[in-house]
Amino acid sequence: MAQYSLNQYVDLLRAPEGDNGPLILDRDTLRTEDGTTSFPVVDGIPQMLGAEFDREVAALYEGNAAKGGFEHSTVGYKFPSHYTRMIKAFSVLCARFDENSIVADIGCGHGQMTSAMAKKLPVFGVDLSNNMLHEAKVNGLIPLRGDASALPFRDGVLDGVVSAEVVQHLPDLYEIFAEMARVTRPGATILLSTLNRKSIVRRTNRKLRGLDLIGPARLRAIEDFTAVLEGFPLRIEAVCWVMSPLPFNPVVENVNFPLSALAQNYVLSIRRA
Repeated sequence: MAQYSLNQYVDLLRAPEGDNGPLILDRDTLRTEDGTTSFPVVDGIPQMLGAEFDREVAALYEGNAAKGGFEHSTVGYKFPSHYTRMIKAFSVLCARFDENSIVADIGCGHGQMTSAMAKKLPVFGVDLSNNMLHEAKVNGLIPLRGDASALPFRDGVLDGVVSAEVVQHLPDLYEIFAEMARVTRPGATILLSTLNRKSIVRRTNRKLRGLDLIGPARLRAIEDFTAVLEGFPLRIEAVCWVMSPLPFNPVVENVNFPLSALAQNYVLSIRRA
């Protein structure tokens, strides 16, 4: 059973379209005090997708989750050993959060990346899929059905954000970083992983399969992130290079790591100024 519950932290939430007043948890509904805005709570999961969100996209994710999720090769986990290495990388970096932190896992899936942390501090799990969120709830996360580009949190309420293998599915990084900057406090840490564009393994695999660097999931270099982050109070402070199948994940402060081509994925540790 989860140690933390929505009841304890409902005051951190807001409507995804904007802050039009505090929300109240009223049985199976989250609503504003005047009742003008409300969100149903289905099986313990608040349904907080914005009115303008594309329901066909949500249905796609829900359908794939019901069938077992997107194939591992699409999200970057073709082999169980690589998946295990990603969990270990996040476990090391998540140790930076103390027991007083409040964290959101954006695109949490079944919550495995942050399940260990959720035993020690409150972790919201935000995802498009109710099926995935049911599993995340079992893993100790506080589930919210929501969208990364319109997060259901008030401004400056989170001490940290975690997002594993989400941004490679987004054509534009601006919206997600705008939201991460908005919902985090000064001094907060954002941990974000993605596919490494410079990876020898990934580039070779794409070439053999006749794929470019964009589909089915985008490969990005760290330079792609630094260019976007210049417009926000966000700066990369360290990078964890996931060297799978090699048995180590070096964490370095210098983004110009000489062995970066050997890493299939990397995790950015970003500081909110």
